[in-house]
Amino acid sequence: MIAMDWLTCANPDLRVCTHDELSDYIRSAPRFIGSAKCRKALRLSKPGTDSPQETVLRLESDAYGLPEAHVNYEIIDHIRGSGTMKVDIAYPDDRVCIEYDGNYHYTHGRWMYDLDKRNRLRDLGFTPFVATREHLASKQKLNELFGMVARAIASHRYDLD
Repeated sequence: MIAMDWLTCANPDLRVCTHDELSDYIRSAPRFIGSAKCRKALRLSKPGTDSPQETVLRLESDAYGLPEAHVNYEIIDHIRGSGTMKVDIAYPDDRVCIEYDGNYHYTHGRWMYDLDKRNRLRDLGFTPFVATREHLASKQKLNELFGMVARAIASHRYDLD
């Protein structure tokens, strides 16, 4: 699935094909060892994912029982007056999002940008969460993160604030 998500990623410079083209190719290929697993992976893959970590987060989110996650979801940025902000994983109906912060996010400039973005997301009514490689390396930490996400979703749905 990670390879399929990468082939159909959001970045037009890196994207190899569309999800429909990939689907057509796999469905028209003659049977091969692993073809059933390949078709199952195709059903679980999602176009527009930009990193393997986003794919893992999305799949783990599904396994945890959270609502369908939207990848690279664009949120209109009314605070700056125009444009959009893209978040890695979103539950838009519930105003919750998850950003994956890899090593790229640990430069001073990127860190400042991320802080500003998360403040704007909060002001727009979203509850942002941050996942790191430590979350992906530990089932306990991942469960803790998704527990917080689930509580934020429930809080929004049932106005528990």
